Amino acid sequence: MPSPYLFFVQSNPTFVDDDLWTKWYTVEHLPDLVNSKLYDRAALYKEVEVPLDLVAGVPPYPRKFLAVYQTAQEEASGTQAHQELRTTSEMFAEQGGPKEIERNGDIDARNYKLIQDYDPDIVGDVPSPHILTVELQPNDEEDYDRFYREEHLDLLHKVPGFRRSQRYVLGPKTRLTQGDPPKYLAVHEFNDLSVLAGPEMTDTNSRPWTQKILKENTAFILRGWQLIKPEGY
Repeated sequence: MPSPYLFFVQSNPTFVDDDLWTKWYTVEHLPDLVNSKLYDRAALYKEVEVPLDLVAGVPPYPRKFLAVYQTAQEEASGTQAHQELRTTSEMFAEQGGPKEIERNGDIDARNYKLIQDYDPDIVGDVPSPHILTVELQPNDEEDYDRFYREEHLDLLHKVPGFRRSQRYVLGPKTRLTQGDPPKYLAVHEFNDLSVLAGPEMTDTNSRPWTQKILKENTAFILRGWQLIKPEGY
């Protein structure tokens, strides 16, 4: 079962290129955080196209990397142990970037609390090759919760290659949280996102309850991600 909390970090390099940003994350940063014992496991993803009409024409989002860290701490990044982790890297000097980590990237870091783990096939805590993240601010929170528990997740389970889903509610802001994110986050795991163009997903998204949720909200952000590197699994 997933850890009770999720540290969710979207980023984009500003001084260095994507390859060096990826190298720093996978060689230094992910291992640092997992080895600190504050975080149980972690994974780095990079954004990929989602083959759904729901996102057709949506402008690209500024941060195309996503690091997710499962943790037992509600605010792990605010602990003394996290503050003692290294805040600089010699890697960035390879391309003339400053040593300070935060000066090399545009970063949005958030805390989330797990509210539902849906794992009907008992996949367990295995790094997913692809994930679909859905951030949403519903007008009716009770109806939104029932929608997932009573219909939507069971329909997603019928999509070929579906693995499992976790649902979260936004926790305390970090000092790197940008703006006011939507209150709810769903993380849907898939073997491949190309299946989202298939008839099963079309049926799911055409259901009246789905259409109601999509219309009755004040924020909806859907993004697809491909695994680059897991750590601690």
